[in-house]
Amino acid sequence: MTLPLPDTPLSALELLRDPFVLLVAPDSPFAGRAEAPSLAEISQVPLIAWRSWLGVEDSMRERGYALNVIMRSDDSDTVRSLVAAGVGAAIVPRLIVDPAGSLVPLALDDVFGERILALAWHPERRRTPVLDAFTELVRSVCASDVVNVSPRPGLRRG
Repeated sequence: MTLPLPDTPLSALELLRDPFVLLVAPDSPFAGRAEAPSLAEISQVPLIAWRSWLGVEDSMRERGYALNVIMRSDDSDTVRSLVAAGVGAAIVPRLIVDPAGSLVPLALDDVFGERILALAWHPERRRTPVLDAFTELVRSVCASDVVNVSPRPGLRRG
């Protein structure tokens, strides 16, 4: 689940923060640059966007830019495949990037914020030892180096 929670009686435990990155193909003109594209440049790039866009389009509009969305999909494999094929770029949460893949994630310096991932539960439900063990396991994995949400080092938004 992502935070903030909707108006609900649920309690939540924040697990990690997942920054947004601009995902481009390795042959993109942006892939070899020392800095990520500016907002003006991003507004000109054909984008594959999420159907549930997570506020990215609103954030761009608030800054005076419109995005050039050419397709929408909430399927991570589809988004990555279209970027790899050179159809466009995508603004995505860092965790959908395959670290062994060839796509290039460019840091966006909190321009679009981050996705906050959490575990949620109803506080009146009985907590079992299995649930407590699961919660601790997930917390420990999210705090470890196994989950790497750092964008490509050294890249900054221009």
